[in-house]
Amino acid sequence: MRTITRRSSGCVKRMFVSLKDANALVTFKDGSMYYYENVSRKAMLNLMLNKNMSLGFWVNANLVNSDRAVCFDRIPN
Repeated sequence: MRTITRRSSGCVKRMFVSLKDANALVTFKDGSMYYYENVSRKAMLNLMLNKNMSLGFWVNANLVNSDRAVCFDRIPN
């Protein structure tokens, strides 16, 4: 998994993505962690290349509100 470089975000503390496996692991500022599979590789590549893209916007559009991505686990604090 690759760490998405630090960017300011009101809700996302840290995020890891894997283009190879099409998954993402997101740690939110409240301490909760969510693991997503079947994430769009195109969207991940766009996020990696566009350093000005908001992490919160990306997470909402491509993970939380996605018809494609599936949240498999909520990892407790």
